[in-house]
Amino acid sequence: MTAALLALAALAAPEVRVDDPARAALAPPDGADLVLVYAAGQDGAIGPCGCGGAGGLPRLGAYVGSLRERGEPVLLLAPGGWMASVGAGDALSSWSVETNAWFHRALAELRYDALLVSYRDLAGAAAAGHPGYVSATHRPAALPVARYKVFDVDGLRVAVTGVSRDGLQSMQPALRGPVAAPVPAVRALLPELADADVVVVLAFEVPREVPALAALPGVDVVIEAADYDERWPAVAEGDAVWVRSLAGGVRAGELRLWVEDGRVVRAVDRQVPLDDTLAGAPRLKRLQALQEAATAP
Repeated sequence: MTAALLALAALAAPEVRVDDPARAALAPPDGADLVLVYAAGQDGAIGPCGCGGAGGLPRLGAYVGSLRERGEPVLLLAPGGWMASVGAGDALSSWSVETNAWFHRALAELRYDALLVSYRDLAGAAAAGHPGYVSATHRPAALPVARYKVFDVDGLRVAVTGVSRDGLQSMQPALRGPVAAPVPAVRALLPELADADVVVVLAFEVPREVPALAALPGVDVVIEAADYDERWPAVAEGDAVWVRSLAGGVRAGELRLWVEDGRVVRAVDRQVPLDDTLAGAPRLKRLQALQEAATAP
């Protein structure tokens, strides 16, 4: 596994280093105050996306389950693109509807803590509610989408919100609603999140806005997702840590954070290959098989 190590000094410019430890199934215990596991872009597929057979919610579930069993202070986050969005006219295709129905069953099993409802997820998300839906830019009245969620993680108050660009109105016109600009939308939330120890922004397909989002006073982490098919190192942008999620959910990001006085002082970003070295969570493997049988051509 490749890891990027960032040391964020209180009175100096952030120091960015790259570390390549020996591969291990789990990070060694290191006393991290918060662990953010993130994976995006599954497009409704419970199993691997077809990119060399890597990825899949069963493997992700097995890995996160191991972290949780070990007592790690972990949140599982989806930075967008998790629903199938193939359209047929002004609505989703019948294949997307069936695919998403199975994916919602998997979400109930996997227990994501927060899922960014991006423009690509709106129509599919409507099929079933989830307590973790968040968006500061897309908040249609027909969906239970919160502007942000706040979690108590071993005594840390962690706030998670998210932003996405606008999409085609023809995809699901009844759900589109007004769309806010990403940076002003997050800026407007920050006074309400002043007592949070860590503020996390999930950002889907807004690459031009990400530096400005990371530079907002009070933002600690930006997790960006788009069609990234190569490894990007974690970087320090102002006082925030900025990481990118690989498309297709082929690898899980694992951002390990140390927090002092409401500020991230150190972060390790690990990329976890979701390959056949992970056996996969049995119940999710069963749902994968059922989805593949139901949606086969």
